[in-house]
Amino acid sequence: GGAVRLTSPAETAAVHPPDCHCNGGFKTRVEIKDYLRQFRGAELQAREWGEWLFTHRRIFPEYANDAYNVFDPDDMGVDWVGTGKARRPRETTIWVAMDPHDSFPDFLQFLSVDRAGDYNLLRELPEWDAGPHRGQYFDELNGGGCPPEETIRRLAAVVDDLKARNSLADWMGIDPHFSRKTYKPTGLTVVETFNKAIEDVAPWLPRFRTVVPDRDNEGEVVAGHKILNQMFACDRSRPLGKGNCPRWRDSRYCYNTIRARLNYRRKEDSGDDSKAASEEPEERFKHANDVSRYLMSMKPAFMIRDSAPDPREAWDMVQGQRPSAWAY
Repeated sequence: GGAVRLTSPAETAAVHPPDCHCNGGFKTRVEIKDYLRQFRGAELQAREWGEWLFTHRRIFPEYANDAYNVFDPDDMGVDWVGTGKARRPRETTIWVAMDPHDSFPDFLQFLSVDRAGDYNLLRELPEWDAGPHRGQYFDELNGGGCPPEETIRRLAAVVDDLKARNSLADWMGIDPHFSRKTYKPTGLTVVETFNKAIEDVAPWLPRFRTVVPDRDNEGEVVAGHKILNQMFACDRSRPLGKGNCPRWRDSRYCYNTIRARLNYRRKEDSGDDSKAASEEPEERFKHANDVSRYLMSMKPAFMIRDSAPDPREAWDMVQGQRPSAWAY
């Protein structure tokens, strides 16, 4: 449980027994006080109450693990179907993007765009609360890549858990940089290898194609951060509701993504006043946020459909030609 700030004089001056857990956590007040003796000033306050010590390097400074930015699927309205983390809008188009890795599991996100144009991140892979990496945060994994075929099996399993085969977008996005490299076991590029794995494992899935990232005069990463900050924005002085709700919200089951949002920071400045402050993000929490950037660059929208598209025809319907990266 989270710490409870004791604000009234009566509470703070009260005599607490040594084994008191009034803070709502696992440690007693005596244990907490003993731990806090090593900190001073602003750092003491941050440790004691779970407040941010420094916000100047946070890339998403307004994002918080609260109802404004994070939703519980079971609290959503009658227009949603299913239960728990398998719950989704009844009418939706689900967009999938992936950041592939050779030494870590591939990171995927499943974004719902409903008829009203709201963006709800429903699921992620790997999952913290299920699967082979249960109980392990993505940023703490010590290597261990995943074969493309296994990634596709897990992707397909999430789609089926959401009962969303007929709700998928016409294509799935993949990192435009790493995906062009050669995957040595197959001799194909990474994107070609994943599309071949789809053919072999789940041919009903749409195919991957490389994302063309949004960019401005500061580059694609900074441009993507600006867009996401706009999507997360709201007025916290007003109640959450129609007219005051972020365009993009994350499901509470997307543990790795929420953790990455809260801890995503720019690299520390060099100390050289002649140079501009760094806009380059630290690597540790970059992956989930990169996938979100790619999703926004895909220009996700709600599409009316009665049945799942033929993945071999989807590109023809949208652009008039198939990309050479498809593994046919």
